[in-house]
Amino acid sequence: MKILFVIIVSVVALWLGGCATDLPLVSDEDYNSIHRPAAASPDAMTLVPRAY
Repeated sequence: MKILFVIIVSVVALWLGGCATDLPLVSDEDYNSIHRPAAASPDAMTLVPRAY
């Protein structure tokens, strides 16, 4: 009986944990519009080498 209880609790915990990751609270577009780069951060495009 104890093993059955542990299995049921484990299945319910995995089920609830899986549902929590399916719907994010903030979309990627909203996150990027809210969180801008820091003022003194370097431009990432200067680190990309160019092919001449």
